[in-house]
Amino acid sequence: MPINAMQPNNYGFQGSKTNCTYSIEIETTCARSAGTTDHVSVRFGDSEGNLIIVKHLNNPKLLYAPKGGLRRRGYGGFGRCAKDMFEASGPCMSQRVCSLYLKRVGSDDWRPGRVKVLHQQDGSRNLSNFNHTRNQK
Repeated sequence: MPINAMQPNNYGFQGSKTNCTYSIEIETTCARSAGTTDHVSVRFGDSEGNLIIVKHLNNPKLLYAPKGGLRRRGYGGFGRCAKDMFEASGPCMSQRVCSLYLKRVGSDDWRPGRVKVLHQQDGSRNLSNFNHTRNQK
C-alpha cells in the first residue's frame, strides 16, 4: 500500500492526523556476532492499513545490557544480548499493530529476537509483541 504523505521527521503515514507516541523495544539475541552497527529501520502497521515508517532507528535508550557490557558513551543500539528502546511519534493507529518489518542495511550478522511496539494515546496503552524468525540462507 503506498504512503500518502511523508512527515519531515521520517515517519510515513496513512490515516489519523492526531499524533501518538510509539515505543519500539528491540532485543538482540546473544548469538555470536549478533550485534550490529548497521543502519536499521522499521515499518509497522495495523489492520486498517495505517502505516508508520521510521527510516533510521537511532538514539536508543538501553533497557538491559549483560553484566559488565555495553554501557559506553556513544552507544548506538543493537548490541549483543541487549534490549533497546526507541521512541517515535506519528499519526495514531486505530487498531493494534499487526505487522512489523525490520530492515538492516550493511554487512553485519545482526540477529534480532523479540520486538515490542507500545502505542500510547489519550492515556491508554496498546502493546503488540513480535518474535523475529530469521530466514535461513
